[in-house]
Amino acid sequence: MADLQEAFYSAAAMLGIEAPIEAEWKKLAGLRAKAEYRQGKIIVKASDGYAAGGRDVLVGLALSLLSRLFRKNPAQNAYIEAYKSFLRSRETNLLHRALKNERGRKRRLTAKGRFYDLAEMTSKLVSEYAILQTLPIPKLGWSRKSASRRIGFYDEDAHEVVITKALDSKSVPFYVVEYVLFHELLHAKHGIIQHATKRTVHTRDFKKEERDYAFYREAEKWLKQTGWKRTIEALPLLQL
Repeated sequence: MADLQEAFYSAAAMLGIEAPIEAEWKKLAGLRAKAEYRQGKIIVKASDGYAAGGRDVLVGLALSLLSRLFRKNPAQNAYIEAYKSFLRSRETNLLHRALKNERGRKRRLTAKGRFYDLAEMTSKLVSEYAILQTLPIPKLGWSRKSASRRIGFYDEDAHEVVITKALDSKSVPFYVVEYVLFHELLHAKHGIIQHATKRTVHTRDFKKEERDYAFYREAEKWLKQTGWKRTIEALPLLQL
């Protein structure tokens, strides 16, 4: 297996960073990597799937993580290009999905909540909006925790829509829950456009169709006035 620590030391030298580095491979669900600076030391944990890319990709990964961690602007070079090419490849996306499916936790989703049933709501939306009628219906469920930071998301790998159970309340209007669900179903329809190091989830067509929801303005107004942090999103194919 390629030497992860050596790759990070090489990248640190290119960026003019001097600090001890402790880098280790982890059997993570999917291709993920994280770098932190704690007590004068750089701590790195990366999915062992990155080893498939070879040294140039690892150095490019290290340059990407360290430049963000230390707010550096690395010059474009062969390592960064190798890393970008690795991320863009179909084989990499297949590897990510394979690792996620093999190692990831399977969510136990329940569509029926205390006040709202996401399955019934989805059937209603599909019958009312032609733009959803060709969509393979994803698995639906309420989250286990009442998070308000991310009130809904679509997981493309698992083809699942999850809505925070904080919305499953009699104090939340029906059209707000339905709007968040509608938004996530549109993510399932449009998918995610993966670029080299970023993604596009809210395309022009997506935004146009989102505004077709009958109570779009009312739902947006309620979310804003009640102070909810409006993070309703699609999870990326690669989370780096």
